[in-house]
Amino acid sequence: MRLYETAWVQVDGQDQPFQVHKDRKNAAIFNVGEWQYDIDGRAMRTSPDAPRILKILSLQEARELGLRQDYNRDISIGI
Repeated sequence: MRLYETAWVQVDGQDQPFQVHKDRKNAAIFNVGEWQYDIDGRAMRTSPDAPRILKILSLQEARELGLRQDYNRDISIGI
């Protein structure tokens, strides 16, 4: 499995899916909830207690659950 920005994943022991976001300081790290993973979904040393990622939800599965992609989280609107 390969993680990617804005993917939704199902995590072991959690009822709700989490959205994946690249770490702002290190593009090789993906943040999923409070945990950090590498591109292959393996927990980073910074998150030794991270649960296993069970699967990446398909776009269809995400839509059916009413989940939306957050593509613009790093964009701030200045006035």
